[in-house]
Amino acid sequence: MPFRRKLALIVGVPSLVALLGSLLALSRVVMSYDRARVLEEANAASSYLIQAAAIQAKERGFTSAALADPHATAARRMVEEMRLEGDRRLDAALGQAQGALRGNKVLSAAYDTLRDTLRQRDLSRAEVDTALARGQRADEELVQAWFDAQTRLIGAERAFGSTLFLAQNPYELVIQYNGSIKANVFEASEFAGRERARIGRFIASGRPISAEGLDELQRWRGVVEENLAAIAQLRANPAMSAPVLQSIDNMETVFLGDYQKARTAIYLASAHREPYPLTTDEWIALSTKSIDSILAVSERIGDEAARISRAQAAFSLANVLLILGMMGMLGLAIVASVFVARHLTRRLRELRAAAERVSQGDYSQPVSEADRKDVSGDEFAELAGVFNTMQDQVEQKVEERTRELSAANERLVVLNAEKDTFLGICSHDLKNPLSGIIGLAGLLETDAEDAAQVREHAADILNSSEFMFELVGNLLDLGAIEQGRLNLHPARIDLGATIDRALESYRRRAADKQIRLVWSAPPPTAIVAADAKAVVQVADNLISNAVKFTPLGGTVEVSVGDGALSSGMVRLIVRDTGPGLSAADQTHLFEKYVRLSARATAGEHSTGLGLSIVKKLVEAMGGTVSCESTLGRGSTFTVELPAGDLPGNSPSPKATGAQMAEGTRNPAQEDRPS
Repeated sequence: MPFRRKLALIVGVPSLVALLGSLLALSRVVMSYDRARVLEEANAASSYLIQAAAIQAKERGFTSAALADPHATAARRMVEEMRLEGDRRLDAALGQAQGALRGNKVLSAAYDTLRDTLRQRDLSRAEVDTALARGQRADEELVQAWFDAQTRLIGAERAFGSTLFLAQNPYELVIQYNGSIKANVFEASEFAGRERARIGRFIASGRPISAEGLDELQRWRGVVEENLAAIAQLRANPAMSAPVLQSIDNMETVFLGDYQKARTAIYLASAHREPYPLTTDEWIALSTKSIDSILAVSERIGDEAARISRAQAAFSLANVLLILGMMGMLGLAIVASVFVARHLTRRLRELRAAAERVSQGDYSQPVSEADRKDVSGDEFAELAGVFNTMQDQVEQKVEERTRELSAANERLVVLNAEKDTFLGICSHDLKNPLSGIIGLAGLLETDAEDAAQVREHAADILNSSEFMFELVGNLLDLGAIEQGRLNLHPARIDLGATIDRALESYRRRAADKQIRLVWSAPPPTAIVAADAKAVVQVADNLISNAVKFTPLGGTVEVSVGDGALSSGMVRLIVRDTGPGLSAADQTHLFEKYVRLSARATAGEHSTGLGLSIVKKLVEAMGGTVSCESTLGRGSTFTVELPAGDLPGNSPSPKATGAQMAEGTRNPAQEDRPS
């Protein structure tokens, strides 16, 4: 049998099946354990909700009594106690329910509704506090508004509590069944609480029960009795524990005993217009005790559900531990299989070593398995033979490619030399003829009188020639700068006088575009340590750009700062009223070959190299260049150059030795077109 089949049978199939089965079982058990924990939290939240609702119902009754009878001191004292206890239980319920909210849209919606209803109840509670502080009997409208707000909150708590349990398996059906019984307890205690509050109001006021109130009390009583009957049916369920059954018996004894007798006596006294047999405080105490007997059933049911949840969680945890143990045993089996497989793959290691030698360029050692004669059905021997053949072919291909690359490299050297020669011819030999074209075109434009068309063509020739001349010059400048062939000669320069001379060539251009060229007279101390020709080229580029991009009727201001600056630098400032620069343009402002979004206002050409050259020249002289611009409001370029020493002292240039290398072309010393 081939080795691959043996290995698959020994390790692959059992391991794969066991691993997939274990992962599937583990995922299910983890989900079950998670669900059990969520249900345990939901059960605790449900119990807190019922407790909170019961206490809030008491608060509703005590508050109604206190509003109707300001002298009911016991009722007012109980209002404060019930508020604190009810709020604490509700906060506990909402905290317990947080785990059940995850991924449950229905429960989240019920939670939001409960929070909104709670806020509305708190607003009504604030109005109640104001009325109680006055010490006078509140009007019926306020009492009813408070009663309705607290009742809506209890209803929202009930809806939220019933949403906490949504069955997903038989175990959860048991929990949900208990949840339905809790709903019955909730309903019975709530409507009994309403009855307690309404009757308490009539007792406190001393008035007989109205016909409308009697009808409402009868409807509420029907709801109470209906839910009590549903609770009593638990006796028929053999799964109910003894504590639950005992709480049901106690509920029937208390609720259907003393409470029923007192309720009947109150109805008779009201019907005969006689004084009520109980005071407000006595009625509240008796009805509260009766309602507590109903709530006790919910507590016992909650205890039973919690016991089932803990048992399910413990069972799930045991399953998790069991599966983890099985996976550990599987891991040991896989390790043992790998150990056995290592003994079976000795020949594979030899092939790997041979492959590593080939990758390092060693083709001298063939794999010995290829010499075996009994290779039938032995994949390793066949693979060794194929590998040796491949090794020979790779060696031949490498030798061929090496020869080809050597020839190609020699060809590239020749082509590179030819390229350098061609660029030299294009850059240097074209410049002189272009200078002649510019001169002739200038004469043609100024001296031709026979036809306007001749002058127009001559102007075009002049414009194109100037652009070609500028482009060639900029390419030469940039190439020299990037190759480190600058030849700067720093000296003490009067920056103001230098800029004043440079401005002469732009006065006519500015006048042609009706641009006001403003030159601020510099102070006498504006002395810099820099290369004169480089400074002229920097100023030439900045002023040329300002004139190009300033519209008709605009202004270009050029000024030179004082040399006695604390920073030891002298400033050259060129400010225009052109279109300004966008934020995107400013990030690429000093890069070479970049064409910005702004366009020259009279169709002038731009090479996209001038500002790059400016930055490199200024930095080579130890200075800085920056730009401040707002789109639509013009631009301000600021060049800072090192200040020269006072008259009589030697200059202190900042250019480095590499920047002042001798015997190379200085791009700043080339003639520039005006």
